[in-house]
Amino acid sequence: MVALAKLRDAAFQGHGSLTKGQRLLGEKTLEELLNDIITNANTEALTSDATAGGGATEAALAVTGLLATDEILSVTTVAGGNAVGFVGYANQIDGAIDITFSADPGAGRTVTVLVRHAVS
Repeated sequence: MVALAKLRDAAFQGHGSLTKGQRLLGEKTLEELLNDIITNANTEALTSDATAGGGATEAALAVTGLLATDEILSVTTVAGGNAVGFVGYANQIDGAIDITFSADPGAGRTVTVLVRHAVS
């Protein structure tokens, strides 16, 4: 990330081919795009293990790469198991999270967890 910040700074001190306010593709400036890259460099989509089923709450559903310090941006259910609604999540720990469905999701349902990892 330090290299991207240096690139951003250099691009606006006469070392880049675009001026600070010039738009790329008519939407974002180079500075806005680089800031997006720097800001989102710690964002990752993680997929859980499959649900075991048996109840509406999947306690400690394994999510490899998930840390207790991660900021969860979204949780999305993925096809598999029973087509039941997603209610929420709780008890985020390293490598696992509790997921609650509106009913038993059955075996084989997964969730995708979009997280922003803490900057160290």
